[in-house]
Amino acid sequence: MSRHYQTKHVEKEKIKENHQALLTAAVALNDLIDKAVTAFSISRLPSLIFILIVAGCFPLYGCSSPNTSPSVRNIQMVNPFIKADSLQQAEEGANFTLSCPDRLREYHQVRISYIKDRLIEVVYSDGSRSLQVRKAATQTEDISGDYNRYSKTSSVLIQDTLVTLKGNDLGISTAIWAKECFSYAFTASSPVSQEFAAQLISNIH
Repeated sequence: MSRHYQTKHVEKEKIKENHQALLTAAVALNDLIDKAVTAFSISRLPSLIFILIVAGCFPLYGCSSPNTSPSVRNIQMVNPFIKADSLQQAEEGANFTLSCPDRLREYHQVRISYIKDRLIEVVYSDGSRSLQVRKAATQTEDISGDYNRYSKTSSVLIQDTLVTLKGNDLGISTAIWAKECFSYAFTASSPVSQEFAAQLISNIH
């Protein structure tokens, strides 16, 4: 194998790692914004200044390395989530499909967004509580964005898919699973029953 080929291969791997780091940081940033919006009752979409302030607190480590190519080094942290007017629009932007309920129990409000070629997010809300569903074109990580520690964690089979459930005595707060080269997750701001979680998971593809 020539030295030139090895160098090109290493450069491609570094770029791939930086793209993955960007996705992880973007998901974490979006979750932080959502939590802040919920806590302070700030309208999310008009708050561009707020988003930029928060984004400024999260530099993307590794993108400014002297050994990183200029195209990667110049990446700036912005919120990559794009609001979609419909699930179809999000699917076109993410370049894959997502099947999930149009409406969910008493959660009458639905917000859809996506990261181009990476992830689709659907958030159901009743104004005070929310339930977030995500699908991403990766099988390598937890995409829930929920970094809380729970007293109960279990793995169960739902329609022949191994699902990790996290929660406490009140119910399930987060579920993560992978299927057919995609990662999935849902996160509930208020715990739900395992029966409800299983029913929801069975309707997400």
